[in-house]
Amino acid sequence: MTARWLRLWFGFSDPVGRDTYVRHGLGLTAFKYAIDALLVWQFAGIVWTPFDYLAPLLSTRQAMLRDAPSWLLPLMVVIALPFLWIGVSMSMRRAVDAGASPWVALLFFVPGLNLVLMLALCLPPSRPRGVSTTQSAVADDRFKSAMLGVAASLAITFLSITVAVYLRRRYSAGLFLGVPFTIGYISSYIYNYRADRAPGQSITLALASVTIAAGAMVVFALEGLICIGMALPLAWIVAWPGAVLGRIMARRATFAPTGAGMALLVPLFLGIEPHRAPTAHGPLLRFHDGELRRADYGVGREPAAHLRHHRAGATDDRMEPVPECEPTAPGRVLPCDPR
Repeated sequence: MTARWLRLWFGFSDPVGRDTYVRHGLGLTAFKYAIDALLVWQFAGIVWTPFDYLAPLLSTRQAMLRDAPSWLLPLMVVIALPFLWIGVSMSMRRAVDAGASPWVALLFFVPGLNLVLMLALCLPPSRPRGVSTTQSAVADDRFKSAMLGVAASLAITFLSITVAVYLRRRYSAGLFLGVPFTIGYISSYIYNYRADRAPGQSITLALASVTIAAGAMVVFALEGLICIGMALPLAWIVAWPGAVLGRIMARRATFAPTGAGMALLVPLFLGIEPHRAPTAHGPLLRFHDGELRRADYGVGREPAAHLRHHRAGATDDRMEPVPECEPTAPGRVLPCDPR
């Protein structure tokens, strides 16, 4: 039974009728809610209500869990990923079973609309498909390849963001240019790996993958909506040649076995990309508690991170240790002119 359920949840071949979709959807939703509620109660001491669970944006949960351990929210995001895949996979097959286009399953990535989609798919009965078995198999294989391309794009995005922003703590050209190019490349590569598909379809999938990845970053509070909106047009432009290259690489047998692995080069380069040397404009400043503080100034044996200005606008020599009861200055620094 376990193997059958895993194939039903994560695969693409088993059909999903209305009763199956409702039963497994409600069961998995209740199971996911129980996991989240137990974690929040155990480590944050907060009652996690169903309304909290259904909040579409992660920033809402961040506000509620601000006093929880720092690792709790990332853990909840990781736990949510397999349920996200199950929701997309089963919604796609339920849409096909109901006579709708499988592409409506992409709405599962949109906060708020995913709930409307699931409710809508619980209503219509199963309908016979008006296409031949061969046409059905081709359409299913095309959509399966597209979904795998989207999933790989999301994985590359999250991995790159984790390495560049959360480990290296810096935004670079490799992040803004390399990641969209890689998304276009890997989505088009996977889409064309089993069959040579139209260039227009490959480029459309690449642009859709970039858009879905951007939406996922907003949902998981990895970036702000305004920043994503400003960067998205450039990301579309950069993803275009990536999609063209991915299609070419997938159709050449010489490169096909190792073509997918090339997508991992961007997170690797982001991890080893050297930091820029400090500028000659003067010392670095830390912003803490409404004040700018020199990050390289020491008083006695006090480390620089434990110092602050005696008062706002004080001169450089008026520094004092931060009391132990106050938090130390964060590692985020700003270059400044010492004048």
